[in-house]
Amino acid sequence: MTIYGVTEGQSSLQFTGTGHIINGAKFSKTHQSAKIMVFDEKCFGRADPVLKIDENEVEASHAASVGRVNEDHLYYLQSRGLTKQEAKRLITLGYLQPIIAYFSDESIRAMLSQQIALGNES
Repeated sequence: MTIYGVTEGQSSLQFTGTGHIINGAKFSKTHQSAKIMVFDEKCFGRADPVLKIDENEVEASHAASVGRVNEDHLYYLQSRGLTKQEAKRLITLGYLQPIIAYFSDESIRAMLSQQIALGNES
């Protein structure tokens, strides 16, 4: 499970992902990764990975990162003529674009590309 999130303005975002390996599911593997990008000071992001392991012979891991966007990156893009909103949009596109690689169905990839491109406009 890999989860991406973006917050801006005064929004908040919390992910709680639960991976459960039941008793008897020997040699199972699970990995959780949550990544939240925070743009503004009044935003809130939180990731709570949960692993419930009822078997001994398994591989299980989790990772979570929540972090503010580097102000120097925003400044650099703005110094090249972009507005702050355009700079945020470009950073968001770069952050979310790799999600598309997880899907092999071309119609899903096209829909995701469109939604990512429109995400900051709605």
